Amino acid sequence: MEGITVMAWIWVSRLILFILGFFLGTLAAISSYDEGVMNKEPLTRQELQGMAGKPVYCADIESYGIVKCETIGTWAGVPFLVGAWHHDGVAVNFEYNIMGQKLKCYKINDN
Repeated sequence: MEGITVMAWIWVSRLILFILGFFLGTLAAISSYDEGVMNKEPLTRQELQGMAGKPVYCADIESYGIVKCETIGTWAGVPFLVGAWHHDGVAVNFEYNIMGQKLKCYKINDN
């Protein structure tokens, strides 16, 4: 029984360290945010529609992506954020309806 308790504590301590590391990494990324790289105001629907194929930053999901906006069909005029997350050698693709998910996307300034 004592061996199980020790293993449980080891597992819990590793989990706590992982969460703490993730939190501190996120905090460092936020604190090192450079105001000159992105606009302060989120893009409007009209601005997003005009940015099809261009990169943006989405603070809500802490990721960069490309704006996709169809011109015909059911989804015509609806901006989507398309991208991929990479973590521990695994990539996961995503595609979000920006307006439907109420995501705030920011233009990346050309420097």
